[in-house]
Amino acid sequence: MAVKEELEKSMPTYEAFQPDHIKAINLEMERLGDYKLKSSKDYIVPEDQRMNVEKKRKHIFLLYEVLFRSKKDFNEKIIDLRKRKVDIINKINKHNERLKDIDKELGVEEEYFTASIDSILETPEKYYEVTEEIIDEYSKKKDQEKLAAANKNTSFFGGAAGPNATATSSNSGTNLQAAAQDAKKDDKAAAAQQPKGNLIPIQTRDRKTKKVEESALEREIRLANELRLTSEKEALKSELENDIKNFDKQVTKLQEEKAVLEWNMKVVEMKLITFSQELIILEDMQEHDDQLISKLLNARKDKANFESQNADYAAQILEKKQNHFNVDKKLNETINEYNKYFLDDINRANKIFAYFQRMHKKRKNKEMNKKKDDEDGEDDGESDEDDESFDEEEDEEEKVDVSPVMNDPNLRKLVDTRNELLDEKSQLEEDMNKLQNERRIIDNRLGQIDELIKNVIKFLCVGY
Repeated sequence: MAVKEELEKSMPTYEAFQPDHIKAINLEMERLGDYKLKSSKDYIVPEDQRMNVEKKRKHIFLLYEVLFRSKKDFNEKIIDLRKRKVDIINKINKHNERLKDIDKELGVEEEYFTASIDSILETPEKYYEVTEEIIDEYSKKKDQEKLAAANKNTSFFGGAAGPNATATSSNSGTNLQAAAQDAKKDDKAAAAQQPKGNLIPIQTRDRKTKKVEESALEREIRLANELRLTSEKEALKSELENDIKNFDKQVTKLQEEKAVLEWNMKVVEMKLITFSQELIILEDMQEHDDQLISKLLNARKDKANFESQNADYAAQILEKKQNHFNVDKKLNETINEYNKYFLDDINRANKIFAYFQRMHKKRKNKEMNKKKDDEDGEDDGESDEDDESFDEEEDEEEKVDVSPVMNDPNLRKLVDTRNELLDEKSQLEEDMNKLQNERRIIDNRLGQIDELIKNVIKFLCVGY
């Protein structure tokens, strides 16, 4: 932190840069963007990264999904390992049977490792599983309990002459009869083995010093068989040892994975606690955020409308400027054509045109007043008299010889065209001024909206 503070102090201020440098910096900031540190006071969270209740709930859901998938994957590994253990136990039992047969042929005795599965510990999912055998066993147990209770009650009320005594006496009689029948069968067998007539069986007895010598071929066959059986025995034992060692390695590896998984799950659970606390804060702030977001959306909507209007006004101004240019061009051509008739006296030409221009304006004003009076429903007689008297006064003030224009239709047409073009030009200028004023109003409104959007985003993305 100390190094950071020293670097910040040594950094030049914005005012210390030269104008060219400031212009280049602003240009690069517009091109590349102004990225601030998240620890900076001026840092504003981008709108797409702003957190809300919906995103936080999604984060919590993803954490729960991570926990579920981690547990599921680990449990699947445990189940695969249990299947591997069952296969190894079956293999051990099968090899043990073969090893015992080999020991029997070799004439040796040896105890071998046996394994089993504790169904309660290694198959907890079957704890609540009920089969038909369990139901039958439970039914037999209940029947025995009921029979024992009934016998106990009967002996208590009936004494020694109860059913138990009768059953005992009957069982003892049956055993005596069976013993007598077995004795008769033994006597018959002994009589059948006695020799008939005067024949005496020959009694033989092996000598204690009797020895059987095996041949070289028999000895070689016996040794080869012993070697074959011994090598088979060692191969079976080595195979079992390798399988057990590999299984132990898998168990050790799974234990290490379990330790890592438990640590990761603790980290995820701590994140869940943090996210839950953040969710509570976001839920409390949601109503205020919704109001700000609504205000922001409305401001952006208004901004889009104003920008659209501003673009339309700009297009209209451009079109009217083009029309103004065309009208001005036609007007200059008309003036040049008009001046050709008065090459000797341009001043007189201007006075004549000024006279017709005043007459044109008066006629135009009269038409506008009449139209206005017709809309208002008032009598315009007095106004007509006033206009006529005003015309007479103007005529008396300055007498202009307009006979050249009155006698020449082409010249009169040029004068009328010039007046119309001047009216059109003035109308275009008036329209452009109105549009410019509207654009100024819209620009001011856009500035206010931009300031409002900036403040709302600051409240949403920085804090309160």
